[in-house]
Amino acid sequence: MKKRFEKIGYVQEFNEYYKLDISPVHVHKSKNEHKQAVSVLSNALAVVVEEQSRYHTKPGKKENEREKER
Repeated sequence: MKKRFEKIGYVQEFNEYYKLDISPVHVHKSKNEHKQAVSVLSNALAVVVEEQSRYHTKPGKKENEREKER
């Protein structure tokens, strides 16, 4: 889902997740670090889904809707 949302313009919403510098393939990270990453990623996805539903936008229309808001 993250990759799909990034393709349509939701990039900065995942900055906090990227700052953790962890992904599912990082087996050397602790269980708690992975739990934190999942939590942060889940929150970011929730923000994006909420914004999508608020604007009732089709994929790719995010920027146009944000411009109207400004």
